[in-house]
Amino acid sequence: MAAMSRAHFTIWIGVVLSIKLTVERLLRSDPVTAFDWSNLLVPGLLPAGSQGDPVWGHPLVLGVIATGFALVLAEARLRDCGMSRFSLILLLVPYINMLYVVLLMFFPAREALPAETDDDELNPPPSGTLFLESSVMALAASVIFGIGSVVILASFGGHYGWTLFMGIPFVSSFLAVALQLKNRSTYLSWAGAMTIAFTTTALLGGLLVLFAIEGLICVLMYLPLAFFLAMLGASAAMSMKFMYQGGFTVRRAMVPFCVFLPMSLGLEQTNLPPLQEVTSSIEINAAPEAIWPYLLAFPSIPEPEQWMFRYGVAYPTKAWTDGAGVGAVRYCEFNHGTFVEPIEIWDPPHHLRFRVTEQPIPMKELSPYRNVHPPHLEGYFESERGEFVLIPLENGGTRVLGTTWYRHDMEPIRYWSWWTDYTIHQIHDRVLRHLKTVIEAAPGS
Repeated sequence: MAAMSRAHFTIWIGVVLSIKLTVERLLRSDPVTAFDWSNLLVPGLLPAGSQGDPVWGHPLVLGVIATGFALVLAEARLRDCGMSRFSLILLLVPYINMLYVVLLMFFPAREALPAETDDDELNPPPSGTLFLESSVMALAASVIFGIGSVVILASFGGHYGWTLFMGIPFVSSFLAVALQLKNRSTYLSWAGAMTIAFTTTALLGGLLVLFAIEGLICVLMYLPLAFFLAMLGASAAMSMKFMYQGGFTVRRAMVPFCVFLPMSLGLEQTNLPPLQEVTSSIEINAAPEAIWPYLLAFPSIPEPEQWMFRYGVAYPTKAWTDGAGVGAVRYCEFNHGTFVEPIEIWDPPHHLRFRVTEQPIPMKELSPYRNVHPPHLEGYFESERGEFVLIPLENGGTRVLGTTWYRHDMEPIRYWSWWTDYTIHQIHDRVLRHLKTVIEAAPGS
């Protein structure tokens, strides 16, 4: 396909996306209240596997078709910009593909270079002092941008969505590399760009801890995703260095971000987070009748050995129950407070289910300061229900299933769910192993 100008690309990508979203809206049987803007080309207006939907109307099929058209249009736009086609991979990354489309709408066409001009003339070998100075300035500017954005979005706005967790690392790394490329007298390799991006991200995380904005454990949990996004941001900046004759125009390059980041806040969904379920199990050499009383009350659990509990994540210590039957209240004490759990299902010795009406904070931040309390410790992780199910085994033992239903309001949900599911499994494991030890050691077991 021939090269495509900014105007033609904007028109045609708008037509493709409008048709796709319109078809989804028409095919969906229930009312649509919000779009899933986290992935514009493979979205979820239609519930996956909806019965009665034609095959071509399935969300995955529509996403693949739209992505195919978008790839063709983006490739043509890259020809006009004189950019590497390797950057097309960004079109397949959730959330980043939105930013990538916006960038292509703003990128100017590449100006033809004189025949005698080569890349070495535009990017001469490094001058040590100048390279170091420009690197420090680039890192400082990008880190200041990142810290300011986090403070505005999280500390003041209590916003932990796609813009914060996906946009900020990408843009901060893009800005750091772009500012380094701006200086015509410095040379920057791909390895150097990645070093700047990773250094920017590490500095940003370290300063969040140093300025008491976040705790160390939360920063460490986020770093794998942040480093990946930083790599994408640096790659986008490096792809642009071929666009301009005689240097890199940071002002033009940053215009799309100035438009995209504020806009993305308004596009994010505010729907209730999905209810998630985590189940753990253990086999105990005792009958269900012997286990049931320990579900209602168990003695104190020894101090934990797991690293996450030793460094701030809340863990259970003991439990007791006030009353009997449906309506009784079970209390599960953690080191940071107590869960209040009114009983919903009381079926001894088989099934105990309870809802959660009160709960302590999920963790205390690991920090050099006495009291660091970011907004996400209140209301962003909510346990709703829990249950124990006892299944008799042929060998006379019992399989005990422990389940927790919870919601968390931090994006991207799938990434943070890896951490929350792991943490809940560790909490289950702590209780279940304690029950096994105590019950099997009891006389008559």
